[in-house]
Amino acid sequence: MAIPAWTDYPFPELGDWKGQEEDLRLRPCVLHAYDGNKYAIVEVEGIFRDLKIGYVYPGEAVRGWSKAQLEALELPDEDWDRLMLRVTPFSWEP
Repeated sequence: MAIPAWTDYPFPELGDWKGQEEDLRLRPCVLHAYDGNKYAIVEVEGIFRDLKIGYVYPGEAVRGWSKAQLEALELPDEDWDRLMLRVTPFSWEP
């Protein structure tokens, strides 16, 4: 299950630059997994990233996260680890 959402997390691969953090625009993303605590795995334009859930906002069709939606995204450790293999580590350096 994946949930459409928005994020203002920086993606240097998409042209964001250091120091721009306060002016980042919201980008559509797909929330693929949530650890039940504070981390999530999202996809933006084919780039997977693990980040804090506070950088992820509900999609247009959703007024807020329902407990059931977030619980459905909680994965067993082995599935989380498998999805993490697709994550591109964050770096401002090319």
